Amino acid sequence: MNDLEQKEFLSKIIIEKAFKEHDREKCAVACSFGKDSMLVLYLVRLVYPDVKVVFCNTGVEYPETIAFKKRMVAEWNLNFIEARSDGETFWTIAKKDGLPGIRLDGKVRVPRCCRELKDKPGMKAYRDNGVELCFTGITFAESRNRFMLSKRCGDYYFAKTDGIWKCHPIMSWTEAEVYAYHDLKRIPLNPIYDKYGRTCRVGCMPCTSYRSWVEVMAKTAPGIYRKIQGMRGQELFE
Repeated sequence: MNDLEQKEFLSKIIIEKAFKEHDREKCAVACSFGKDSMLVLYLVRLVYPDVKVVFCNTGVEYPETIAFKKRMVAEWNLNFIEARSDGETFWTIAKKDGLPGIRLDGKVRVPRCCRELKDKPGMKAYRDNGVELCFTGITFAESRNRFMLSKRCGDYYFAKTDGIWKCHPIMSWTEAEVYAYHDLKRIPLNPIYDKYGRTCRVGCMPCTSYRSWVEVMAKTAPGIYRKIQGMRGQELFE
């Protein structure tokens, strides 16, 4: 058994354990339609194809992600739930509170836009649909915070703050392993990776909470980049 086969085997064990301990109808996959959550969705559907799929649409997703989401919902006949804020937008939050700051290693500083546009709508969708366990595509290779989470809580635990069980089946996978598995199983990949490179982040176009946002946003969303820099009072020279 090679390393990738071993990772697959262990991830399936984690998923099957979660399903044994929870009603399948009360489980969901949190899917951003990025590479990691698509891999988890693929693995979970091997066990239960009709699992609920929750997508948090922040209103500032990449057009490629929205198109890919529509395609996968149809092609895989997903039991799909879309969560959205019924109040604030990214722009109203940014106008009131300022743009999100850089998340620092070792310090959890979740921007209010994330809480209002993703966390709260997502939790409401779980409550409204009777979900008690959520599968995610979190990996500890993403950041120091994710690494510390894996050491503190493991890959399957009850999150008291959210009042829900969380299962991270690919927590120990590397980015290279995720892409290799996509290629091996021919799992559809969001076209944003081919368009902007495999280091591109699938998420909110105007996000300023990561260190390389200037370079990424200038390339992937130049119109929004100019708007963001205008909000920051930065003069741009073409």
